[in-house]
Amino acid sequence: MANPPTTPPSPRARVPEFLRPEKQPRAIKIAVILAFLAVVALSTWRVNRTLNRPPDYLPHTQGLADFHNGVYYPALAYRQGQNPYSEAYAREYPIGRQLPLYSPGMFWLHYPFAVLPLPIANVVYYLVSLGLVLALAYSALAVCRLPCSVTNVLGLATLILLSRPGHINLLLGQMTLPIVIGAIWSIELARKRPWLAGLAFALTTVKPTFAVPIIWLMFCRRDYRAVVWSVLIGGGLAIAALAPIVARDGLPAVIESLKKSQSLHENDPVVAAETTWTRIDTPALVGKLSPLKIAPAFDLLITAACLLAAGAAVFRISTLPQANGADSLSALIIAAATLACIYHSSYDALLLVVPWIGAAFGRLRDHLPSRLLPVVWFLLTIPALNYLSARSVTNALGVTGPLWTAITALNSICILVTLILAISIALSPRQTAAV
Repeated sequence: MANPPTTPPSPRARVPEFLRPEKQPRAIKIAVILAFLAVVALSTWRVNRTLNRPPDYLPHTQGLADFHNGVYYPALAYRQGQNPYSEAYAREYPIGRQLPLYSPGMFWLHYPFAVLPLPIANVVYYLVSLGLVLALAYSALAVCRLPCSVTNVLGLATLILLSRPGHINLLLGQMTLPIVIGAIWSIELARKRPWLAGLAFALTTVKPTFAVPIIWLMFCRRDYRAVVWSVLIGGGLAIAALAPIVARDGLPAVIESLKKSQSLHENDPVVAAETTWTRIDTPALVGKLSPLKIAPAFDLLITAACLLAAGAAVFRISTLPQANGADSLSALIIAAATLACIYHSSYDALLLVVPWIGAAFGRLRDHLPSRLLPVVWFLLTIPALNYLSARSVTNALGVTGPLWTAITALNSICILVTLILAISIALSPRQTAAV
């Protein structure tokens, strides 16, 4: 398919003066650098103060706990010839649980950490995560066609670190940062460099909850070549990484370990809709608000409804300028639908960084009706600021009952409403004809 013609930036998408390097006073540049260093120092202090020391897993020792559970020990087990999805792995390593259904390709991505002693790996991973925060800030500015000066990158990185998703990513040592960066560039490059988009998408495949919705919606956006490259590269890496485990343990045993791993994951109080304080997806929202326990089949219906509606909207505008790049209306739909349709936690809301910047200063401003632009921007802001939903805050304030439900459901509501608005705009004949 031929690439749709691009349109020049409109007056609404002009770069504001405070983001232009030549308009930024020296005092502002120094203040931004100091603010970034102060936030990094604060984050580093909290990670060190709450550092998890396996095999001790206590509520107040969550520093880098997800790095240990999801990165270091699975990669170490894989290096030592063990199946990280198995019960034997959970017994042998200081984890206490099997690895969730992440892509086997992650073992290669995280292999370098497994050759290091844990104390050194902690430091290296934390420094890499800081670097990825800067990379996310740079990527967001770049795809929104904004100046990627040191001041702007550090300023946005500071805001990311102050946000709830950014802070919890760094604190827990989550792996969301490379996944989000991969998603941004796969959506941005899908029509310009399909093979490079596929390479970026390989990072996103680490978590199928990102990969499956995004690849489906890219297909609906008619980014066919990028989809093919993404499937070949991401799927190939996963199959190649799983092959040694299957050859050693046998396919039936591996499949059984995957089923058991998923079952344990679903029964975790952090994951279960009735008790979760961190999930931001629509199935969790429905489960939290429903007086009855929702069956897994109903969750699948919600997922299918989100993806079908979002797919129809993305297909509707796929030949229009609103489908170009990662700061477009189609990208907003892809981001909101990905987070809304299936299991996602608060740290995954980093996927909203680009739409948030795009709605403020990028081309996304031109794809949204003027009356809805501040509404969408506000809805995108809430998941970044909602520290009230943190377990430590609700416990400290003694929040329970309906108030707890409202606070912990707020992020899900904002993302779902954003998705509904974005789909409505895409399907509106007036809006698609206006640009």
